[in-house]
Amino acid sequence: MALRAPGAQGVRVHFTGFDAAGGRVWVHDGQGEGASYSARGPYGDGDFWSEIVFGETAVVEYEPGEAAGDAVPFEIAEIAHVWRGLETKAS
Repeated sequence: MALRAPGAQGVRVHFTGFDAAGGRVWVHDGQGEGASYSARGPYGDGDFWSEIVFGETAVVEYEPGEAAGDAVPFEIAEIAHVWRGLETKAS
């Protein structure tokens, strides 16, 4: 699934009820640059924000584990749009 925020410099995704078990979820920019998450997420509680995906589109990709059922093992509660502050500064 692709989440688009026109004009944003970056996008973050808030996951709740996350339990990918043996599967994996990637959040990336559509070119493969991004982070992956498994089990119950980085804090082990199923509730977390993804890293920032630079650009106006974040792609959420789910690869189920062998024992996965038909249901998607997480909810996307909200997304955050980064509108400014990611500009690169010349040194």
